[in-house]
Amino acid sequence: MEIVASKTDVTPWTVQGLERVPLSNVVQKRRLRITNQAYPALREDGVLICRWMHVAIYKTAAESRNGNRCEDVVKRISEKEADEGCGVPDTWLWQEWRAGALSFADARESERRVTASADASAKIVIDLESGGEPFGNDRFFADVQYQGERSSVTEISEHTRHESSARAGTFRRLVRRSRVETVTSQISASYTPAKNLPLRPRSDFAAGATPTQRKRVYTFGDGFCGLGGVSRGAEMAGFNVVWSFDMDAPACDSYRANFPSTSNYNMTVDEFYRLPGSNFQVDVLHCSPPCQTFSPAHTIAGPNDERNEAALWCLEVMAQKCRCRVMTVEQTFGLRARHAKHYYSVMNQFTHMGFSVRSVIINCADYGLAQARKRLIIIASW
Repeated sequence: MEIVASKTDVTPWTVQGLERVPLSNVVQKRRLRITNQAYPALREDGVLICRWMHVAIYKTAAESRNGNRCEDVVKRISEKEADEGCGVPDTWLWQEWRAGALSFADARESERRVTASADASAKIVIDLESGGEPFGNDRFFADVQYQGERSSVTEISEHTRHESSARAGTFRRLVRRSRVETVTSQISASYTPAKNLPLRPRSDFAAGATPTQRKRVYTFGDGFCGLGGVSRGAEMAGFNVVWSFDMDAPACDSYRANFPSTSNYNMTVDEFYRLPGSNFQVDVLHCSPPCQTFSPAHTIAGPNDERNEAALWCLEVMAQKCRCRVMTVEQTFGLRARHAKHYYSVMNQFTHMGFSVRSVIINCADYGLAQARKRLIIIASW
């Protein structure tokens, strides 16, 4: 579904995208199914299938004529937007990607219920990453840890049975959450993080918070971290920065001095991707791959162009390794302005995994930077 929208128009995108067509221009009717199911579900000869929505957003309706859009949105059709009988629960699709972990909304709800039922003076830690069905109609078990001592298993909700024609037969699952422990990194001897620091627990609550202040702290991974500017912003925003990597050794030395509790790896992205173990799953993943090759200031070929360009194709494999809920990318605005094929290939990496993705070119001076600096920001989410 292709839609052209304006930021100044407050009507929904689907309304802005409607066009009047004279009946005399109609050649024939076509059947259309709108679904959130992945390709090739519901395919049928002669029937059009819509699974995605592409919205080109312009500042004003007038600017849409010159093609100078300010934002791109490629959005998966949701369960609510699907035609009757053509949709499946979005949570099923989420679980296929996240391997059973809770969605953001479900995590907040489970936190609220567990917090309400626990001793008001206790400090609560809950592992929400160990797999299982989404919170809601299924039985949910959580091992609650009080001041370092494991309590008995707490039952949160009743069990029900789900039936669906989209999956073979009727299935029933019980979810059991494991005890929260410090996750020891299973890294080979040749790839040892600074000071052999263990990875932090995948989920935690703000230490020392009162019952009304308790909140889940989401985990964060920083790819191509440099000195750690993004990691610092993530910590200031309340994230738990679990790991980072960069190929520049002096930059990693500075990073480790500023983030002694974060596992930092001095290596290239392909080396990081090949690290063994499954302890790299994070809630939010950020990547800032080298941008020199795509910069408008890059007018002469450089010796590292091929390597820098190749790093741009790491996004899909990094997301698959980390199974993140959200992935953000920062790049030079020249990627979209001057290298359209590369830009659309990047967007395709996200949609291939089922992510909805939005991109915008911003001027960092509008956010407090002391110089005018245009950057492409991409946010992809499940």
